Amino acid sequence: MDKQAFTAKCMEIKAKISVAKDNLNDFGGYKYRTIEDILAVAKPVLVGTGIELQTDVDVSIIGDKFLVTAYATLTDGENRETTKGLAFYDADHKKMS
Repeated sequence: MDKQAFTAKCMEIKAKISVAKDNLNDFGGYKYRTIEDILAVAKPVLVGTGIELQTDVDVSIIGDKFLVTAYATLTDGENRETTKGLAFYDADHKKMS
């Protein structure tokens, strides 16, 4: 698939995917979505498009904190579009910030 067609298809896919934050962390008092929630919504949208969603997580330590970087990539095997999300985790912090 050429780059222009791939980009158009990715925009179409992203417009169809909306994942609610239906999970509640009682301790931190915040709502969140899991990768399983995202994949459950994304898989039916991706069927027949020739595009695959790949996910990955990287954890690194910066000082006394953990940095969690989550990646999501749409690819047709030739073209790729990747986005990432970052979160710090401080083991000494009593609740989520």
